[in-house]
Amino acid sequence: MTGTDMRIGEWKALIPGGQPVIVVMEGVSMYFKPEEFVCLLTDLGTHFSEVRLLMDCYSTRAARLSRMGNPIRETGVNQVWGMDDPETLAVKTGLVFVQEHDMTPECCIRQLSFAEQMIFRQLYAGRLARGLYRLYEFRSSQEPGQAVSPSQNRMRS
Repeated sequence: MTGTDMRIGEWKALIPGGQPVIVVMEGVSMYFKPEEFVCLLTDLGTHFSEVRLLMDCYSTRAARLSRMGNPIRETGVNQVWGMDDPETLAVKTGLVFVQEHDMTPECCIRQLSFAEQMIFRQLYAGRLARGLYRLYEFRSSQEPGQAVSPSQNRMRS
């Protein structure tokens, strides 16, 4: 964790490069302008030898709805962005889109009472939630011992 503005690249002086990393970004992407976020992810891919990235983000629908009322505004951010196509972000950054994850795995939902499951599925784990929030996994385009382009990765899927 660093106490620096990730948009301007100071973090690269604080975190040694050339090593493999796992990056978890929770509640971060919406604070960036799209071009700033592309720069950050591109920098991650070039600064480290191998990157595994798990990030949540708003969908474009959630970004539009946030204009009506969003606690993010309290931080001074007036406009947020969302993304529906992780493949496009992968192409722009040189990372490889691996997969989309469920925000709440089914095994966790099944631990709730029947009534709680019904409510939770409607509000937090169904189409409504998926239409607003996404959880994406990316990796660097080259992992140790192999060279894989984004198009090669798609052919394997």
